[in-house]
Amino acid sequence: MGDFINICAGADGMSLPESSVEALLLNVMNHCSSPSKINAAIEMYRRARPKYLMLDSSGYQLRNAEKDCKKLSSQHELPLKFGSREFNLAPKHVMESALELEPYLPDIVIGLDFPIREINKVKSIDQEFYEKLAYNVPWAVQSAAWWKELCPQVDLFLPIQCYNLDQFNIFWGQVGGLEHNGVSIPVRHLGIPEMALFFVRFYQLGIKRMHVLGTSAFINIALCAYMARHLFDWVSVDASSWRIAADNAEFFNPFDLSREMLGSGVLINHECENDCPCPFCADKSFKYIKKMDYAARIHLLRQHNWWVLERAFRDLYEHSIDIIQLESFLKTRSKNPAKVDELINILSLVEALKDVDISLLQDLFGFKPQNRKPSWSRLQASPA
Repeated sequence: MGDFINICAGADGMSLPESSVEALLLNVMNHCSSPSKINAAIEMYRRARPKYLMLDSSGYQLRNAEKDCKKLSSQHELPLKFGSREFNLAPKHVMESALELEPYLPDIVIGLDFPIREINKVKSIDQEFYEKLAYNVPWAVQSAAWWKELCPQVDLFLPIQCYNLDQFNIFWGQVGGLEHNGVSIPVRHLGIPEMALFFVRFYQLGIKRMHVLGTSAFINIALCAYMARHLFDWVSVDASSWRIAADNAEFFNPFDLSREMLGSGVLINHECENDCPCPFCADKSFKYIKKMDYAARIHLLRQHNWWVLERAFRDLYEHSIDIIQLESFLKTRSKNPAKVDELINILSLVEALKDVDISLLQDLFGFKPQNRKPSWSRLQASPA
């Protein structure tokens, strides 16, 4: 039975949850790229007093810089650059940034990666994967080397950027021999079957710890909770949606984390009662919350959303002792019975076949291996 950790992402001094924060996520560019940002990050850490601290390499910021057509470079001899027109970030910078947070060294640092774009933003997922692979393989190698030299007392998670399991096998064939303590993977483009395939593959490779980026979907969290209970020593999940949703006047349903709009222009049925048990909106009707002034409403929704997200993590982990218990619990909480059935069916297959050849699960889930050979010429490209 492993640890299951909800990592608070997207917080700052103004939005930091008032209730318990077990783990806090910082990133290089937003929290370590200047003395003032470092001081603010350390102050936020002191206020939150988390049990765990994770430092992300700022791949998300790099992806946004790419989207904004900034001049990108990865020169470790030059300082970090996070400007309106230029962006410079190298694996060495990431490991140096971990040291900048002393005396509060991160427990985990994520190596530098170049994120793949959303599926609907690319013409070819193979082309996008291989173009980013030309950066992600050497950056993984450099991240592991600089980690060993500069901050070996911190755990290193290798980041994974791919659209499917076949692409992962290509990437892992190049970096799997590197020393590391775990992996991190974004799941924004993955459904439950695809996520389960990745997790089983990690398990079969002997990976004991993983971090899942960017999800607050109830069913996704349920899948991760089960994996933490049964396959891994550590599963952590981060998402900034608790804050983003609040800033858009969205209220997390306390039962299944679905969202309800509470903006000033929303009509609310007088029969809708707020039965949330959180201490921030208890005894407050939806109409009352809607009529609050903007700053007060945003503050309340941020605190509420974080509280119910944290409770969902605890509840799902507690009820993941076995598949039957999880199914029973989900059917009392989720408004989407089809998704519950999908998850339970997939977990049943995983439980029965987790130790057999992964291709059998791929076939059962409807995913056929592509058997494409990698274009090694792409790996010869030098990172920008």
